[in-house]
Amino acid sequence: MIAESLRGGRLPEWNPFEFGGLPLLADPNFNVFHPLSLLTELLPLPWGFGAFSLACAVLAAYGARALGRSLGLSHAGALVCGLLFAWSGPTVSFLLSGQAVASCTLPWLCAAGARLGRERKVGALLLCSVAGALQFLAGSPRLAPADS
Repeated sequence: MIAESLRGGRLPEWNPFEFGGLPLLADPNFNVFHPLSLLTELLPLPWGFGAFSLACAVLAAYGARALGRSLGLSHAGALVCGLLFAWSGPTVSFLLSGQAVASCTLPWLCAAGARLGRERKVGALLLCSVAGALQFLAGSPRLAPADS
């Protein structure tokens, strides 16, 4: 439905197939504007959803590893941190819904915030801004930190 709308040059505003109709753009399960959701639109099912889930898991692992490194963990400790976060119960449960993009960008936002707190440079500000924008585009503000 989303792919058809986008191919037709219009935004997918309405989902007529659930509960007699729901706003589609406002539904955080579809993440219409998040770059990772393009995987589900460009690739046929089930390949698109598989690529989306894999990308979310890998980004979550690398993000938690980056957060661990920014907090002073060793390489091995940060790797364990990344793997445990990516394959923890809450993160894996989000892979089955559209909420996975919010959980995979959250450690990146925290790592960028920690870096910005230490460095106060333009590069750190840019990284924090990009991570915050991706978290915002995930459509799930309840998964974002309260200070973001």
